[in-house]
Amino acid sequence: MLLLQLGLEDISWHDLTKAFTEVTGIKSVYKDVTLDEYFKLGAFSNPEEKVGHSVTHNDPTLFTIRENFSGFWNTWKAELTKRDYKLLDEVLPTRVKSVKEWMEKTGYKGKPAAVLKDYRDGARKRGSAGQN
Repeated sequence: MLLLQLGLEDISWHDLTKAFTEVTGIKSVYKDVTLDEYFKLGAFSNPEEKVGHSVTHNDPTLFTIRENFSGFWNTWKAELTKRDYKLLDEVLPTRVKSVKEWMEKTGYKGKPAAVLKDYRDGARKRGSAGQN
């Protein structure tokens, strides 16, 4: 059995900001900050809020926004997401290979938007957005 892990290029922050500016026309700058500094910037109104769907907020299996984001971020920072790009190119030669190519193909404009599918998508289509 082949377990194929998909992914785009491993990209440096310098190259990511360059691609972002080239595609969107919006100037971007990368600044290395600690997780504590990041959470103080206010990207999340309450980093200690528990997140999860279909469970009560006192469910002991839930993570806080800080815990969830920190694990995700540290995984990337430690470069634990490496992929076999040569194999991916053999399996699907027409795959999207770079962040810049993805931005161009999707019409990315640098504006905030939902990136994951979830149960609320169905509600939006039925015209009942915001009802949980």
